[in-house]
Amino acid sequence: MLAHRPLWAWWIVFPADVVGALVLLGRPAEQYDVWPWPPAPLVACLFLLLALALREPRRALAAVWLATGAAGLVLHLVRPDRSNGSALLLPVFGAVVLVIGAAVRERRVAQRRLAEQETVSEAERARRTLLEERARIARELHDVVATTCP
Repeated sequence: MLAHRPLWAWWIVFPADVVGALVLLGRPAEQYDVWPWPPAPLVACLFLLLALALREPRRALAAVWLATGAAGLVLHLVRPDRSNGSALLLPVFGAVVLVIGAAVRERRVAQRRLAEQETVSEAERARRTLLEERARIARELHDVVATTCP
């Protein structure tokens, strides 16, 4: 699903991450707890954001990033005493990943368009060469007919 429909995958994974963060609130806080985004869901979400950036339009990327940031902010506001900066990590790293992924996608689209344009130019050049050859043959044929007929 990540490769073909990353937005659908995000609709499944992101709410699950939020629910997982809320479930962690039920546990007593320990010294090395990272809340609201533990390292594994954080990294998984970043990979998901990269897949989104490589496939989806900018409007969808902006909406996903805003939803991610809003969820981190709300979770931080729910329990500011538990939050240790992880709420800010996902929106910041997510923005970096989304910008890099979108730049890679835009470059890939530009290269594909350039290749298509080169193909069109090549076909146009071949057609022009053919027309020039036909015109040359017609001129030669006209010259031959004109010299043989009085």
